[in-house]
Amino acid sequence: MNVEYLALSRDGKQIPSKAFQPTFYQGTSVREFYNLFTATSRQLKDLPLSINRLEYQQGYTLFAFNLNTAGDSEALSPVSTGNLRMEMRFGEPLRATATLIVYACYDSILEINSKRE
Repeated sequence: MNVEYLALSRDGKQIPSKAFQPTFYQGTSVREFYNLFTATSRQLKDLPLSINRLEYQQGYTLFAFNLNTAGDSEALSPVSTGNLRMEMRFGEPLRATATLIVYACYDSILEINSKRE
């Protein structure tokens, strides 16, 4: 699959502010690969990924987005509702059906009422 455009929008605001436009066959997917580190809070830390950049370009491609309103996975954000939209274009028609897998991690929220329950 040759993804040439990927944009994610939450409530009309694009995340990241500029859509991903990799050209894997030319080897220009550094921004998309680095985003894996920022979305998982691994940038500037000694926490490697299980894939390297060459494997990423050759088909082990994964896109990650941090949808936390604070932009920090360590901070607790209030529960919110809204619309999420993804637009993906391919450089050539797909020969077979593609599967999109969405994996989400949520912070557990503990609520204590007036009866301390």
